[in-house]
Amino acid sequence: MDLVEVDDSFVFKAMGVGGRVGSVGVVGGCGIYHGAPVLASLAAYRTGARVVYTAVPRSISDSVRASSPELLVIPLPDEKLTRGCATRLLKWMPTVDSLAVGVGMKRQRLEGLLLLVREARRRGMRLVLEGSAILPEVIGSAEGSIVITDGSGFRALFGAEAELEAVRKAAKEHSITILLVKGCAVVSDGERTSICRPWNPGMDVWGIRSVLAGSVAAMLSRSNDPFLAASSAPYVLGLAGELAYERKGLHLLATDLIEKLPDALRRFDRVVEGRR
Repeated sequence: MDLVEVDDSFVFKAMGVGGRVGSVGVVGGCGIYHGAPVLASLAAYRTGARVVYTAVPRSISDSVRASSPELLVIPLPDEKLTRGCATRLLKWMPTVDSLAVGVGMKRQRLEGLLLLVREARRRGMRLVLEGSAILPEVIGSAEGSIVITDGSGFRALFGAEAELEAVRKAAKEHSITILLVKGCAVVSDGERTSICRPWNPGMDVWGIRSVLAGSVAAMLSRSNDPFLAASSAPYVLGLAGELAYERKGLHLLATDLIEKLPDALRRFDRVVEGRR
């Protein structure tokens, strides 16, 4: 199997022309994991998204809104994503370039998730699925989407150990791009496969997948190629982790990585006249 090398030139392709050009939606959160959609949304901003809409249950919407003035919060009626809740969300949220679903969300009712995923795809939104949004029935309706999981999640979803060839086969069979978080990032769309260089041990911290989901969504909002976005975001996050390590060693928080994303991305900034 030939592996695609992810380096600076690869990331330049994902970033495209400079400036903030993409819109992102984040759907997730619950009473316990209220911080997950915040981390994802801020990571999306720091990765270059122009605007991020954050849809969370009404019970935590005030605390999420208070966490940052940049967050455009859409309160959902319930922690359960019922068909009615999904319908309201699709009515209230503008059509975004990419939509990250499942970040910090409780186990959901299948009908609401399927409605959201299918309608979002019909409207041309590019999807990033994580956490509770990763169900077999949802994967079957998510062709062309990015699925972020770890080894145990992969095993539960596809019934196989998360080995390189198994990841490739699952991605090809379901026509999705899989981003496997396993000490580093393994990415495959069934045709192309990449392995990101290992992250430093300090990045093994709660919230890292939420940060990754937001960063991937921001990359995906700029690119029509899910493999390009899913491979570039872990690479850039690894650069941010190295910068954070220089200041704080192995004692990192997810917010430390978000803080260093602009420094990691600065080398990829390109501004063309007439664009911002």
